[in-house]
Amino acid sequence: MDRYYRYKIMLFWFILIIIPLLVLEMFVRGWDCYQGRGSERYLIPYASFLGYKNHPYLSYMLRPNHVPSHKKFRINEAGFKNSDEISKEKPANIVRIVCLGGSTTFDGEHGDAGTYPGKLEKILSEKYPNRIFCVINAGVPSYTALENMIDLQIRVLDYDPDIIIYY
Repeated sequence: MDRYYRYKIMLFWFILIIIPLLVLEMFVRGWDCYQGRGSERYLIPYASFLGYKNHPYLSYMLRPNHVPSHKKFRINEAGFKNSDEISKEKPANIVRIVCLGGSTTFDGEHGDAGTYPGKLEKILSEKYPNRIFCVINAGVPSYTALENMIDLQIRVLDYDPDIIIYY
């Protein structure tokens, strides 16, 4: 068997198997976009229990007032992983800290107290008992640095944070 014949056989099988699979993949993704499901199916971690919604500038955002089936945490009205509601108007005596990041900040396995923002609030409150700290967990699973910066601009800065932590 000469080399030219082997290449011809490999090209034949490539065209016969790979090209139809690629066309099928493009059709399925196109159909999902047509049905309005777009990136939801492919990009969302924790999709089975974490509520999310589409957003025009981000891949997705957390769905406000969502409680997942395991009930370990809650997404508040503002779309943050905090049990307490947070008003945009900050009282003068509160130090407001916002923690941005991906799944390590969000921490879908623990409630508020088990995340690093929750632990930070507890440690600061114990160390400085005469001050009131409000630490907002603005982490969203799988967010990139760019998505976190967009989230900061369109949502987080409205809460007038004194300190912003990105992890």
